[in-house]
Parts: sequence; C-alpha cells; structure tokens
Amino acid sequence: MAKLKITKNYRPSYTLREIFEDENPELWDKVQALSKRLADLQEMVIPVLPLRQQQLPKDAGLLNEVDAQIAFQSYILARSLYAFADESNKLLDSQCTSYAKALNAHDTYDEEDALADLKKTIDVLDAAPLEALLDDRVSGLHRLSAVTYKFKSRMDFDVFKSENGSWSFHDIMGAIISQGLSDARMLQDAINDIPPTSVSVMELLDNDTSYRIY
Repeated sequence: MAKLKITKNYRPSYTLREIFEDENPELWDKVQALSKRLADLQEMVIPVLPLRQQQLPKDAGLLNEVDAQIAFQSYILARSLYAFADESNKLLDSQCTSYAKALNAHDTYDEEDALADLKKTIDVLDAAPLEALLDDRVSGLHRLSAVTYKFKSRMDFDVFKSENGSWSFHDIMGAIISQGLSDARMLQDAINDIPPTSVSVMELLDNDTSYRIY
C-alpha cells in the first residue's frame, strides 16, 4: 500500500464544510440533522401527491362543496410542504455558507451575525410540527403559513406552475384569503401540475472549493 508523503511543500486545504465541522462540530451535527429531516419530509410527501391530485375536483363548479374544497386544499398543502422543505434547506445552506466564510475570515462581527441568523432558522424549524401538518387537511395550510412568518424574513417559494409562471405559496394564501378555495385557474393549474417524484433537498455545503490552505 502506498503511503502518503508529507513534504515541506504539502499544504492541506479545507472546504467550507470542513471548516464549519472543525470549528463547531455540535452545530454542524444539528444542521445536518435538520437537513435530513427536511429530506425525510419530502420522502413522506412524494407518495401522497399523486393520490391527492387524483382526488381534486374535475370542475371549478364543484368547489362550492366542502369535500371538494378539502381535497383541493389537501393537494396544495402537500405540494407546499414539499416546496417548503426545499426552500428551508436552501436557506440553511446559504446561512451555513455565510457562517463558515466568517469563521474562515476570523471576522468576529460577521461570525456573530451569521450565527444569529442560522440559530434563528434552526429554532423556527425545530419548533415547526412539519410532519404533523401533512394530515391536517383543515388547518394545516394556515399553520404552515404561520411558520413562514417566523423566519428572519417571511419565507415564500413556488408551489406549482401556472399558465403565466408559477403560484408562490403566498400568492395561493392571498387568493384563498380573498376568495376562498374557489379560484378556477388555480384549480386547473393544480390538475395540470406534474408532482415531483424525487427528493430535491441537497447536502449542505456540498462544494469542494478550498477556502483555507495551510
């Protein structure tokens, strides 16, 4: 077996992930666990989506019936939870990046700010009963909306495509608040939607770029 030769010119390098893990292993384990939880949430949602889509009312004229409204809202909820998981993981990744870069630069002020932002996101996600929301067909959507307001900045994200672009979560909530579950265009876009079949949550700090070289 060949042995690694360490010469006087050898300089080990570290990625942001390695810097974060080395400087704050306990926090790294925490964000890793949260990222896995978000991936697991998507895994839980994926098989539910085609079933709920099949239950959507076929015509907007049926939306005056309670069962049709619940079916419509249930699909929106499942689709929103999938998108929420993806957006939350992107936020974690962005904040982990900022924190690791501050650690690498030995910038105390940036480090404190980045750490405060990251801990805020961790606290919000820790407290959110995300898995339980999936089966709350009556109030789950509004409970998820409440979670989006608890981040440092209100979280919004695309839920599914529309004829003219996409429906963001707060576009949907605004339509529901103003006119209830009666938007014929939104219903048709939900019917035409192609549900995701795989997890989109990516590993945190999944970048091999070296930032620290010794």
